[in-house]
Amino acid sequence: MRLHIRHETTYTYESPVRNSIQYIRLTPRNTPQQRIFEWHLDIPGETSDMIDGYGNPVTVMTLKKAFPSITLVAEGIVDLTGKPLTRDDSPFPPEVFLCDTPLTEMDDDLKAFAEQYSPNKRSLVRLMKHLREHIAFTPGVTNVTHTAAEAFKLGAGVCQDHTHIFIACCRHIGVPARYVS
Repeated sequence: MRLHIRHETTYTYESPVRNSIQYIRLTPRNTPQQRIFEWHLDIPGETSDMIDGYGNPVTVMTLKKAFPSITLVAEGIVDLTGKPLTRDDSPFPPEVFLCDTPLTEMDDDLKAFAEQYSPNKRSLVRLMKHLREHIAFTPGVTNVTHTAAEAFKLGAGVCQDHTHIFIACCRHIGVPARYVS
């Protein structure tokens, strides 16, 4: 199956930002499951390309002038091969993504919540829905330093909190998970 993908992100700032360096992860990579037929990034500023520690393409964008907003556009054509994912498709063993991080460490309440679920697709979907019901999307109540356990106790947070809680629960029940932002 051939997919045409167009993704646009616009950042708007309250006051102009000056001297920005951003790591942009908007370029897919070739895998056994997909082949990149054509891909283009339309981004302002100077750029350079690199590969991160997980083997993903990264574009580093540097802006030296003041700007009130930035628009990034990624567009291209990807062919899906239809091959299933296998354990050998990652340069890392899945066990790497079972390790706690400072933001995903569990407390007793979060462990008890996670232990209601099993490591299968249907149960993980239920976990995700239950988390969405338990954690109200409330901008401003947390920040990037809040842990999964803290946001779970608050019963409120934003996207990153939902993600960290879900990842913490997955890892606790033996499902490798990671988050790249």
